[in-house]
Amino acid sequence: MATKQAQGIGTLQVVDDAADREFRKLLKEQFPSSWEWEERYVDHERRRIARVFESGILPIADRRVLEFGCHIGGTSIVLASAGGSMTGCDVNEKSLRLAQLNARRYGQFDRLALVRIGDGGMLPFRDRSFDAVVCNSVLEYVKPALLPLVMDELDRILKPGGHVVIYGTSNRLSPIEMHSRRWFVNYIPSSFDGSRRRARGLWPWDVRAGFAQYADVFANRPAADYLRARGEVSTTFRRTVMAAAAHLSVGLGFSPGFLTPWMFAILEKPSASSA
Repeated sequence: MATKQAQGIGTLQVVDDAADREFRKLLKEQFPSSWEWEERYVDHERRRIARVFESGILPIADRRVLEFGCHIGGTSIVLASAGGSMTGCDVNEKSLRLAQLNARRYGQFDRLALVRIGDGGMLPFRDRSFDAVVCNSVLEYVKPALLPLVMDELDRILKPGGHVVIYGTSNRLSPIEMHSRRWFVNYIPSSFDGSRRRARGLWPWDVRAGFAQYADVFANRPAADYLRARGEVSTTFRRTVMAAAAHLSVGLGFSPGFLTPWMFAILEKPSASSA
């Protein structure tokens, strides 16, 4: 096993060679067509979702955070490296095994608990257990009939004044379903699917309704705060469009992240005094 010490969020690197070898072996077996992308998933999340917490809008250090639907642990590992006390949960036992190895290879295993959950929507955590809940590219995979229950459960386990982070969620307003890259499938009723359900995004108002009493953090902040947390800096044109949309959305009283193809929002639960 390598003896290098794990470093900060900006310089995450593999530190456990044995775990790395086993991780890559199992990854190729479970994801034969996409293992190369999955292998780099931690670095992908380090460059993206880390910006949300590095922006200063939402602190992570020493907070107890749940990643709902942690997959192979990418987001949880990144946030653990930033000082969060992380719990990742998922319905897939094989994914959790990969998440365990992934955490070991990056030297974050001691800061990350992994829990398997059932597929019925209930969560095995006490009321008000977490300071924040992160939902990264996961809510759109929940069965539609279970989604209200899941959001109720996330509310139950979140402390008053805590935050729900909706990130990387395919938006059904978009003409392209962002995971499958299929055009217009978001606009086709699911009753046309037959025996095999097609991937679709979520309607933003359904997500917002699930946390109806929560404050939309970006709705009352300058547009620059949203852009900094989002990290949309790829091209001048994109920055201009995002800035214009952010200013317009803030002026209308709602968060711009509910309108983008990848949904992004931070929602704050009412404090005990205002609940």
